Amino acid sequence: MKTTLEIKRLNAINAFNKADENGKKLLKDLFGSNTFNLNYKDIKSYEDACAFLGKEPVDFEELNDTLENNGFEPLPEHEIAYEKLEIIAKALNFGWCPNWADFDECKYYPWFDIKKETPAGVGSANNGAALGVSVLNSNNVASNSNANYGGALTPKCFVAAKVKILK
Repeated sequence: MKTTLEIKRLNAINAFNKADENGKKLLKDLFGSNTFNLNYKDIKSYEDACAFLGKEPVDFEELNDTLENNGFEPLPEHEIAYEKLEIIAKALNFGWCPNWADFDECKYYPWFDIKKETPAGVGSANNGAALGVSVLNSNNVASNSNANYGGALTPKCFVAAKVKILK
């Protein structure tokens, strides 16, 4: 019989967040209180987010080499960036995902720090915004389609929405 139990940190954090005071005390006794002293400000990169979640970072260069060597197209940079942002958002939200059916649940939009000297901005594609940050619209076709706010990356709280990611 195995005498050691292993648990992912994120699972312990989720249990801690759902526990009452007695449960929180028990979890702190089992895993140490530092396990639950989380600071989203420590997450500055994709690698930090992976470490926070207890995941091994994906080596996207190696993945693309493997894809190409097996006759597949490599992942484009924007898909790699989105994959990384998804992991960062999950870490900043401590595993929380927005429930879009619950209108009473608070959700916040990502915070973009756009400098005047940087050629980026916020606008829609049909307004001629070929910019670094934009919303997508498809108008005047058989059907309309909008992707206005990047819902998968929605932060759980206002403070997490303002976190600056360095890498």
